[in-house]
Amino acid sequence: MKLTGKCKEDFEEWYTNPLRHKVALHRSIKHWETFPESMQYGVIVDFSETVEYVTNHKMVEAEQSYINGGHSRPESRIMTVEKFDKRYNQNK
Repeated sequence: MKLTGKCKEDFEEWYTNPLRHKVALHRSIKHWETFPESMQYGVIVDFSETVEYVTNHKMVEAEQSYINGGHSRPESRIMTVEKFDKRYNQNK
């Protein structure tokens, strides 16, 4: 899963922020990059929900619309992340 520009910067800041976690863990982007794509997607969905006002984009609903349109779940997740990334960067 690839994020770009301001979206990537803000995601990295959000992900590594120790105040976001209920337990004190050291989180790094390198740690996140080791996750399988399905887990990376879940973390990006969590991030998107914290910044939804910026994009007005609900990732889970967008993913389902791609699936309903005949795309596989992995394809749908990639397209959903790309759309979220684009909207985020346009609105920041």
